Amino acid sequence: IATTSSAMFPLPSPAPKTAPAVEAAPAAPPLPRSEVDDLPRSLGRTRPDAFAVVIGVERYRQSLARADFAVRDAQAVADYLTKVLGWKDENVVLLTDEHAAKVSVMTASASDQIGSSDPDRGHGIFTFHFLKAIKDAAAAGKALSWAEVYETLRPRVEADARRISHSEQTPELAGPPEMGQGAL
Repeated sequence: IATTSSAMFPLPSPAPKTAPAVEAAPAAPPLPRSEVDDLPRSLGRTRPDAFAVVIGVERYRQSLARADFAVRDAQAVADYLTKVLGWKDENVVLLTDEHAAKVSVMTASASDQIGSSDPDRGHGIFTFHFLKAIKDAAAAGKALSWAEVYETLRPRVEADARRISHSEQTPELAGPPEMGQGAL
């Protein structure tokens, strides 16, 4: 009787066991970009006396509609304040989603309205016009007051909300009158 060694005639190895293929989640589509996504150059001034709480809430606990781009918008506003208008980083508090408090000075819409987003620009309608007002003023080397920003953006937000989402959206500026006169 003849025998063979497996060293001379190796036996085939069993096929390695592999985990069942798991489909990767589809990648999120890239966010749309608009002209306000490119920060203008800094105005070259510092504002050590300026403070802001910037709030962006996309998902509410209540059964309200999702506020698309709210977190992205809040980050963009904070970037404009610190990188364009010269506000100190430590003076700008960014609160998003579950970390947000219900505090604001200028609101995207009246309390009985829901702010709309612009899917083509990738921002909320209010935030786009808020940042656009700052960007245009920075390009002209002009400082703006809260009241000037509000007067610039209000009719534009109202018009875009009607055109894009077929809804009413009226930004509001709340606080003592002298606050509105202060420079951003």
